[in-house]
Amino acid sequence: MKKNFFKKNIAQVIAAAVLVLSVTVPVAAATNEMSNEVVRGSSPYHSFSDLQLHSGVITYTSSYPCTSREAAVKLNMVTYNNNSTISDATFNVATYAAGSSNPITPYKLISRDNTVLFSSAANYPSESIRAGFSRDDINGVYYLSGRFYYNGLN
Repeated sequence: MKKNFFKKNIAQVIAAAVLVLSVTVPVAAATNEMSNEVVRGSSPYHSFSDLQLHSGVITYTSSYPCTSREAAVKLNMVTYNNNSTISDATFNVATYAAGSSNPITPYKLISRDNTVLFSSAANYPSESIRAGFSRDDINGVYYLSGRFYYNGLN
């Protein structure tokens, strides 16, 4: 009698442990993913939309202080003459000190749905920087939308 009671209790304990683990593991994974999302979302950025880009002219975002000396640009949407969405156009992008037309970083190519990282986006800590886009051979106007992460990506 004691043996059957003991086996029954062991089976219940094992069933309870399996149930607890089946709930705990997905919750822990979801919590970890949420904290990663919060960290990614904590990077300060400036959204820009409908930045007009003409042939041979540098178009700038607003300037913001860069304390980390790193920056990133994410290009979300590109339209041509404000009509059709373009997916394969590439543009030059670099970082500039506020009020300067000389790039701090070398130009990099960026296209829609891409992110470009700049490891030395500022000359010194707390310098205000901005992103500048350019492209030659445009017959019309490109409209750019995206995010400028002026303190890098966390």
